[in-house]
Amino acid sequence: MAFYVKMSTAPGECAKEAMRQGLGVSAAVLLGYVVPKHDPSLPPVVAKAWLQSWKWAAITVAVVTSPVIGKVAKVSAERFAGTIAGGILAYGAARFGRDVIPLSDEIVCTIATLLAASGAQLVGQRAGSAYAAKLSTITFLLVLLGSKDAPNAFAVMVSRICGILGGCLISLFLSVLVFPTSASQKATNGLSEGLEALTSLSRMAWGQEGKSAQAFSANSSEEHNGYLTLPESDEEQGKRPASSQGDLEAWREQVMNDVYSKFSHCQDNLPLARNEVYVCTLWGQWFFLPAISGLRSKSRIFPNEEMDQLATALRQVARMLWGIHVTLQMGFEQEVLNLLRRHYPPHIMPNLQRYSQAAMHDMSHAFPQGPSLDHSNLNSFVETVAELTKIASERRSTKQRLLNSLSASQRGEYTNLSQEANEAESDTQAKASKQEEDDSNPDAASRGDKRALDGATQGQEGLDNQPSLAFFPADQTGYIAKVRWYSFQFNMQQLAEELKEAFAALNNVLTYLPARSAHRH
Repeated sequence: MAFYVKMSTAPGECAKEAMRQGLGVSAAVLLGYVVPKHDPSLPPVVAKAWLQSWKWAAITVAVVTSPVIGKVAKVSAERFAGTIAGGILAYGAARFGRDVIPLSDEIVCTIATLLAASGAQLVGQRAGSAYAAKLSTITFLLVLLGSKDAPNAFAVMVSRICGILGGCLISLFLSVLVFPTSASQKATNGLSEGLEALTSLSRMAWGQEGKSAQAFSANSSEEHNGYLTLPESDEEQGKRPASSQGDLEAWREQVMNDVYSKFSHCQDNLPLARNEVYVCTLWGQWFFLPAISGLRSKSRIFPNEEMDQLATALRQVARMLWGIHVTLQMGFEQEVLNLLRRHYPPHIMPNLQRYSQAAMHDMSHAFPQGPSLDHSNLNSFVETVAELTKIASERRSTKQRLLNSLSASQRGEYTNLSQEANEAESDTQAKASKQEEDDSNPDAASRGDKRALDGATQGQEGLDNQPSLAFFPADQTGYIAKVRWYSFQFNMQQLAEELKEAFAALNNVLTYLPARSAHRH
């Protein structure tokens, strides 16, 4: 175990692979030349066959060497299987071809090559091993065309099979002992990094743009109504320099792409992890050995399928967060803020943000260390979403009941009253903003705005004295605000469902993960 070095202190992937390949090729060449030289008693035919075998071994090391143990095991198994199949078929054609097809050697060789090449391709496609099929055809050609007669074909077959086997064993040996890198560990690291990127996406979705919640609240123009500050409106964003907006959009897209790339990295390594078997934990790292898929002990199988399901569930969460980001990025217009202020408790929006982000932090903290996952923040988020949905449903039911109780003329009058009240409130807020700008001359501002402010207040009182039917103004602005609000509600409900599925998948993975002492790097 002297060559074993912890991955945290190992060089880059390219350097590790180069070192393994260099050591393997040089070892094969050295064995091919040293043994015959130090044993003169070997017959020349045996010495030549020995050298030729280790030449095949050196070539095999160069072909088989891969970044991870699972890839080395997969390629080695396919190469060895294809070589055996092709060698046996070639020897059979050389030995019995003339007996089956009583024609010239050229015609027998041509027919045998046609059957062997097409048959290998068909079998390889059905078995899901195209590489083994290609190696079978190559070995068939080398053995059949490279021999003079049947005995010679047998010697060539044995030489190539032994060389391929020797090269595969050297590559497997070095992949375990020289800077070992397992696909299982890389998949785990990708999933862990993806969870961390998911928390960053959540912060971005809620408009924090990489800041902490405290700094975000302190530096933003906060509404004094108990709600979390929402992103800038379209008008405010339009005032920013184009270069600043472009950089911000590029950063947002990079956050989303980073989440997807991490989960894709995990799922790309999971098929290779099926060719590895967990042994133990050494120096804080999971230690794996090569294994043939389907021939492993169930107690040593890494939870590949469970991790794939978890990565898929987390990708769904990322999609919902992006939908929330798009909805909030457009800005909650004043109509939506009015709706929140009138009909919803002030803790709704802050709790949605707080508990959703805390739930994702719980997942990131639990994986892969475990052993358990805290569900308290998830449950609180689900309860808050249920509260939001319940209030919205009750408001819609109340509106429908009141509408059903009114006559046609009363409905029209009430809708006009609600619309006038909404316009009055918007005008009130505009005048209030103007008054803040003209606070250096409050008398002039108040004289010019007094009548409008009084009228707006009376309109608002008229709306507050009756059950509100018109949630949004009956114009284009109100329609856009309504679409954004309903889209936000839908995204919240879907996010709650996706988070529950992700938590269940993560619990399943933590149940099957081997040891808890693997370190992230």
